[in-house]
Amino acid sequence: MKKNNYLIYIVLLDVILYITACPRIISRTQWDGKPISIKMQLIQPAYYFIIHQSSSPICFNQTECSIQMRNIQNFHIHSNGLPDIAYNFCIGQDGNVYEGRGWDVQGGDMSSYNAYAINLCFIGTFDTTMPNFKSFLAAQELILCGISKGKVSSAYSLIAHRQISSSDTNCPGNALFSEVKRNLRFDYNPNQSNQFYF
Repeated sequence: MKKNNYLIYIVLLDVILYITACPRIISRTQWDGKPISIKMQLIQPAYYFIIHQSSSPICFNQTECSIQMRNIQNFHIHSNGLPDIAYNFCIGQDGNVYEGRGWDVQGGDMSSYNAYAINLCFIGTFDTTMPNFKSFLAAQELILCGISKGKVSSAYSLIAHRQISSSDTNCPGNALFSEVKRNLRFDYNPNQSNQFYF
């Protein structure tokens, strides 16, 4: 009975969030990001949300999170050799969503999935601690926002960076990964051929 009540709550939450539109998205200009320098278009609607952690300090307000966004962008450009921040969006513990590459440009982390996936990063390191409720709520709002805009498939799945990485990584952290696996949309066996089933 409790399980059924939980599922009803999740469905109602989806409906409510769908109606209430998009979360607060801090633009690249607002966090003082470098101009976007790539134009590889994302295939839409996107099928996957790839969940990441930034492996950086967590942030609790727009000033702190903007600093972390600039640090992540600089690290990806100068250390990883990418033309921009790898993620499409990042989420801080302040409950704000921070625009990376946005809805329309391919992410830069998982090349074989970039064409039809949104890379979503929780700012922080989540091996032993969890993101807070505000950040999870922002993530859910962002997903439903994407669906309402036609940017994300209503049949989307959640996967974690570690599932599809060619390198040895524990991203998005053990604690966050455990939580992601509990989501009804989690895909235990991601398959790139799913791009044909939008």
